[in-house]
Parts: sequence; structure tokens; C-alpha cells
Amino acid sequence: MREVNIGIVGLGYVGTGTLAILAENASQIALKLGFPLRVTAVCSRTVHAKEIPAGLGSVFRTNNWRELVEHPEVDIVAELVGGTHAARELLEAAIDRKKSVVTANKELMALCGADLWDRAIGAGVNLAMEASVAGGIPILGVLREGIAGDKLRLIGGEAKRLRAIAPSSPPPGSRATTSAVENCSSSACAGSTASASATRARPR
Repeated sequence: MREVNIGIVGLGYVGTGTLAILAENASQIALKLGFPLRVTAVCSRTVHAKEIPAGLGSVFRTNNWRELVEHPEVDIVAELVGGTHAARELLEAAIDRKKSVVTANKELMALCGADLWDRAIGAGVNLAMEASVAGGIPILGVLREGIAGDKLRLIGGEAKRLRAIAPSSPPPGSRATTSAVENCSSSACAGSTASASATRARPR
């Protein structure tokens, strides 16, 4: 059974917690997925000061995310650094190298989700970002699989800077009072919209 190799960029609280879970639950994860996941490479600015769980075995370490993305054994790149500029650059680089990517980056997906989805679909790879939506509630899997035969009339959400409403008109009396989408003027992701990210979220 072929292993699927993961490269993790960012070893803060989330990154180190992810390593611990992957190490402690490796056998259960392999049983559920039907193949083992192996952490092949990790990247952090202070990578050599980080403690890597012994259960992961030999892991390539680097403080340059480009080396991780270009590593020939890495199949999936997990972005756990946050922010928008460097995070978007590394995700785009991984996608361009035909590597599937994982992110929990809410801001990045809200601002740049549409562009990243188009890029991933064009490259024929997966963009897994369920943890960046609805506070980690697994809603995308439900929309994609659980109620695939239903017709959705409205998907909406509010935040301090963003409001994304699906194209259909809000029902009378709804708190959603507009079907327009407020574009965010971000130098990192000019022109992307949160609604496009939601409506184009089509994992392959």
C-alpha cells in the first residue's frame, strides 16, 4: 500500500499539534483512509529548534518553504502559517507543481478562494480548506456529499469586513438584506470575492 507523503509549512501551535495527532493516531488514520499518511518534510523559520515526534521517523527539515514544495517525495502541502501574501504564494507554487494543498487559513480563502480554486481545478489537484469555513464545522462535506441532491437557495455569512451572499434573492424578512458581495480591496488578492469562493468550492 503506497504511502501518501505530507509536507507541513508552519510549526506553531496548530502545526505542532498536527504533527502530534498524525504521529499518535497514524494506525487509525491509515485504517480509515485505506492508506498511511507520512510526514515527509516540515518547514519553519526555527525548524531546527522544534521537537518532531519520534513516531514520525526521519523528516526533512527546512526553513525555506520552496524547498519543501519542490521536494520530490511530498504529495500534499499543508499551509499552516497564516496571513495572505506568503501563504498564497506557497499554495500557488504547490498547485503549479501538481500537489494537492490543505489550509485552514480563513482570511486567505475569503479573499483569494476563487482564484485558488480555479488554479487547483486547472491543475487537477485538490484544495482542502474545510477547517477555514464556519469555525471548523464540517459543512463543506455535507454540502458536497450529504445533500448533493438538494437545491440550495442561499448561503450567507457575515464578518467585520466581508459579507458573502449566494446569487439567489434573500427571503423576505431575512437578516441578509442584499445579494451583492462587498469586494475586499486587498493588494494580495485584488478582485477576489468571498461569494465566488463559496460558490466555486468544488473539491475534486
